[in-house]
Amino acid sequence: MAEQHEKALVPQIRFTGFTDPWEQRKLGELFEESDERASDREILSVSVANGIYPASESDRETNPGASLANYKVVHSGDVVYNSMRMWQGAVDASRYDGIVSPAYVVAKPNSEVYARFFARLLRQPMLLKQYQQVSQGNSKDTQVLKFDDFASIEISMPASENEQRRIGAFFDRLDSLITLHQRKLELLRNIKKIHARQDVCIGVFMAIITLFHGSPYESVTPEYGLGNDKHDYGRGFYLTANVELAKEWAVCRPDESNGWVHQYELDTNGLRILDFQEHSVLTWLAELMKHRDAADSKRYRVLAAKFIAKYGIDASGYDVIKGWRANASYFYIAKEFVRDNVDVDILEELLSLGGLGIQYCVKTAKAYRQLREVPNGLLSVSYSEFNDKYNQRDVEARQNMRDLIDSDANTVTNVFSTLL
Repeated sequence: MAEQHEKALVPQIRFTGFTDPWEQRKLGELFEESDERASDREILSVSVANGIYPASESDRETNPGASLANYKVVHSGDVVYNSMRMWQGAVDASRYDGIVSPAYVVAKPNSEVYARFFARLLRQPMLLKQYQQVSQGNSKDTQVLKFDDFASIEISMPASENEQRRIGAFFDRLDSLITLHQRKLELLRNIKKIHARQDVCIGVFMAIITLFHGSPYESVTPEYGLGNDKHDYGRGFYLTANVELAKEWAVCRPDESNGWVHQYELDTNGLRILDFQEHSVLTWLAELMKHRDAADSKRYRVLAAKFIAKYGIDASGYDVIKGWRANASYFYIAKEFVRDNVDVDILEELLSLGGLGIQYCVKTAKAYRQLREVPNGLLSVSYSEFNDKYNQRDVEARQNMRDLIDSDANTVTNVFSTLL
């Protein structure tokens, strides 16, 4: 019998370096009840889920007028339990100094006890049953575990405080990991909720995008088949999501007349959209070369076909084309690039300096059918204000581009002729 009893006191799993049997001790040998009182310290609370924590971190409202005169003092390392909820596991070793309600029991450990180990041990299911058995009261809701009854309970524990510390630290690390993963899980759940709402928006709202068309004309009727083959993406109806850019487009002509911005909604559901922002800048340049030319540059005309064959893509099957807008500053870049004066490594940065903006080109009959003008969306545009902005943008762009081309960043190594 003695041998069986000793085997029972040796855990099957334990940390290396510890071989001594555990001891059987009564809690009253290890703890004494503390009845120190104060009212001028931080209020602590004890719960099954969170252990001991500052009451200020709780979502529960506190009564600011309640008297704290009889509250019990808690020192870091003291074990505190809710006498009416001990059988549920409302017990912990405090990490805080503070005070608790008189309904709680404060148990001060002796020198043999490592408090964080007992924070785990005292919540073991076997002990929770014992708390319920020795608690006083007629029902679970009225049962109270007094300290004397708590002190009578016998437990098995490591005689070595070092082993207690190892076990306590191990479970503390597990708790930290659990808390971390719970936070990550909550974050992922929130992200999922956000995306779920966005999916609804995409299905209901985002399939319809608001676009603007700048024009010198107050009345505009988009018609399939109209447009200029020599525009950026060929024949089509051009719009932008940037209303300020549309205002500049409306008055970019030198006739000094005011312009108009027309607001449209495009239902993109079922449309094939070619987005050049998802491709390389060379692919975008190749598309522009299909439709635009530089009449004063024979080299540009001769080499464009080879460049298009190598870097271009077939855009004929798309309902809408989305990409940067080319203006006068674009031609400045294009000519310098074809003349081998611009390294491809700075090409995209050069284009960004132009502030060209993103435009949409409606290409097919299907896309035209899904485009409608917004009633009361017409805006009048002042020529004097926005033509100046348009011209200033081009002047600044050319200067910034010239500065970058002349800088050391332009190594003139990976140039146009080397790409063919």
